[in-house]
This record gives sequence, structure tokens and C-alpha cells, in this order.
Amino acid sequence: MDLNFSLNKNIIDDIVNYPLTDFKMIKVKKFLSGVIGYVNFLDKNTVLINIENNNYIENKSTDLKKKKLESFFDINTLCVTGINETTKTKPIVNRVLKKDVSRIAHNCCAFKDKTNKKIFAIGGRYERNPIPIKNIKKAQKKQISTNAHKNNKGLYLLRCKNVKKGPWNIENKNRPVIREDPLSNFKKTSSYDSQLSCIYSQILQKYILSVRCNIEKGHRYFSILHSDNCLDWSKFYSPKLDPPFTIESNDQIYSVLLHEYLPKKLFLGVCLFYNKEKNIYGTKLFISKDSINWKDLGILFYLPTSRMPRNGYIRPKVQCGGIFSEKNGNISFYFYLYKQRNKLFYFSKTYKFDEIILSN
Repeated sequence: MDLNFSLNKNIIDDIVNYPLTDFKMIKVKKFLSGVIGYVNFLDKNTVLINIENNNYIENKSTDLKKKKLESFFDINTLCVTGINETTKTKPIVNRVLKKDVSRIAHNCCAFKDKTNKKIFAIGGRYERNPIPIKNIKKAQKKQISTNAHKNNKGLYLLRCKNVKKGPWNIENKNRPVIREDPLSNFKKTSSYDSQLSCIYSQILQKYILSVRCNIEKGHRYFSILHSDNCLDWSKFYSPKLDPPFTIESNDQIYSVLLHEYLPKKLFLGVCLFYNKEKNIYGTKLFISKDSINWKDLGILFYLPTSRMPRNGYIRPKVQCGGIFSEKNGNISFYFYLYKQRNKLFYFSKTYKFDEIILSN
């Protein structure tokens, strides 16, 4: 597939020193005290914020064989509307997913249907290990819901009646729409435990979903799925990159956000990228004509290395939460500070398509 494009190296930016005073801020402590997890911008004025609360129980056993579950997280999702509107009214914040569906809320991603009128969301986790009974009893004593943890093996589809007020109802008779372990194609360890991205493509006339997979332990990549109706999904496609993604390079591709750029009938993919050995952290930009074959254009933004080691690797504090374009050619990237307590800090950067991507 001919993807004869390149990245304009002159506009590659470094947001390490982006001034905090330029960030926009939304307080969420009034609704829930917790840590900001994955953030998903539905549009420029609406955002879903996933919150990890302090209300959890740790299995403190020193015996690693008995430590089947790291922690019980009470996870909620807040929906904030009117964040960039010019009116004097404050943004409206509502808790749309509560702890009884916490595993759905963990990585909940909102998207518009093909009519551009209905709002859906998809989210969930694949639980490989059963929750120890003793932990469930402890959770019940502390009035922590365990309903969502028992059989929550897959991704669930939700539909919103009113984006400002809710409620968000689980579709498909409360059953997951994707049950299959995403590693079935790769036969290694995988997880839905990451930021999801779902859009309806007018080019393909299909819904496209991007999920994380590990093609080998410790090597993060992504999978693509297609659907005609959001309920029945294709197999997990392993996207092909040019230049190719290789395990030997120690590159990590994490959370690919999808966007359809209609003026040129192209797909853009914005992902968190890092190579710990080379001390490189940034946001990469991919381009595609079919959502399966992608050209890796390279790093668009360099990111600060995090001071928060997690599970043996270093995670940047700045992540991309959304990408949007307009008919005039403007493309806006929305970034946010990851793992902040009680507040969402975000900012955007806007460019013309031809300023970023060059046709060779």
C-alpha cells in the first residue's frame, strides 16, 4: 500500500517544559477523591475521566504464590461537558459509571455512532486470575462491590441516553461484546488494561477499535478490530508497520488513539512510544489508508520521563487523550497529565495537516 508521506521534522515539539500555567484544570474532588487514570476526549467540549479511588484492599502476603490479586480498585468514570465552551457557565461534571461496574470504568472510551447522534462507550478488563474468596469477604465487610469482578472477562458496550446527565446503560443483555482473550492471535500474555480507542469510519463504513496487546512478555503493541454494529466484532488484526516493529529494538508502542482525517481519506494513529534502553519517550504519529497497514512517521512530540517507576518500566506523565480535525485542515491534539490527584490538567496543540505531514 502506497503511503508516501513523511513527518515535517521542523515542527517536532518538546512538551517537557510546557508551562503549567497554560494547562486548563478541572477539579473532580467534589465528586470523587482519587487519582486520574485514562482520559478520553469524546470531542473538544466533552471528556470522560477515569478515577482510581483510594478505597481498595491489598493482599499483603509476602508469598508471591498466594498473591493472586494485587489490589481491589474502586474505579469510577466522570463525564465532563462544556469544558472549552465560551459561555460563562462552568463545566458540568457527572459520575456516569460507579463502582458496581468498576472494571468497565477502568478504561472506558466514549465514541459517537455512525449517525453522529448516539453516544456509546466501550470498556472492561480481562481478568486472568480468580479473585480469592477471602478478599471478596473482606471487600463485602467494607461495603465494596464485587459484582463486576466475578465474571468480567472482556469488553462491554454501553449506551448513553443523555451525555450531560446519563445514565449509561450496558447493552447486549449485560454481557461482554468481546470475550476472546486478545492474545489468541499471538499466544502470549495480553490485557485490555490500557487506554482504548474506538471510532466509526465513514471511509470503511465500520467501527474500528484499537486495544493493547503484548506480542511477547514486556513488549507492548496494539491490535485492531472491526464491527458493523458495535456488538459483533472481527478477529484481532495485527497491524503492520512500515518500518516494521521488532522485539529486538526494545521499542514499546502503548495506547494507539485512532482518528479519521476525511479531507484526505486517511487514518491517523497517535500513540505513546518509549524505548527505555535509549531513554526515548514521546508521542508517535502513524498514518494509514485501511487501519491495518500503517506508516510510522516517527515522534511528533517528545515527552518528559516520569519520576514514577511502575512494574519495572518508566511511564511518561503526559499522555494523549484525543485528536480532532476540522474541514479547514486544522488538527488538534489534546494532552493530559496522567496520575494526578483530584484534578484534570489538560492542554491542546493545533496544526494544519500540511504543516505536520508532507506528501513525498
